[in-house]
Amino acid sequence: MVRFGALSRIKSVVLFLMLLACCEISLARGIKSVTIDEVGIVRPESEQKDEALIFWCRAFRPTVAQVRRYFANAVPVPPVVTSHDRYSPCAAKGTVTFKDGFRADWILYSDGSARIDWQAGGHVYLLLKDNKWYDPIGPYDQG
Repeated sequence: MVRFGALSRIKSVVLFLMLLACCEISLARGIKSVTIDEVGIVRPESEQKDEALIFWCRAFRPTVAQVRRYFANAVPVPPVVTSHDRYSPCAAKGTVTFKDGFRADWILYSDGSARIDWQAGGHVYLLLKDNKWYDPIGPYDQG
């Protein structure tokens, strides 16, 4: 069961991140640790079995340093960004712990979008366009 104080802190963090995104201000967040559990996978909810897609997604292999940079700089976005605007079938999964103690499981897509599921409950969608990894499906930001 989530206590009221913890829920209030989560709402405060989410509101703060949304304000940063709206104001186009970027403040790097402190990252305590990042773990990568899976890379080069096809988006789990897609249930894709296409062999060519599976082959191409294997090339999406972000490093710990790249994922750390991502979570330090990504901004909150509406869910439609990851499900429609910038959809990528290639993903990686893991966990992130911020220096303030908040911990989340994440799924990161090769297009630069992600979803983090807070350990205390709730989730946030993120985006970082200048992500520095190889995207076997992109690029999304040219043209």
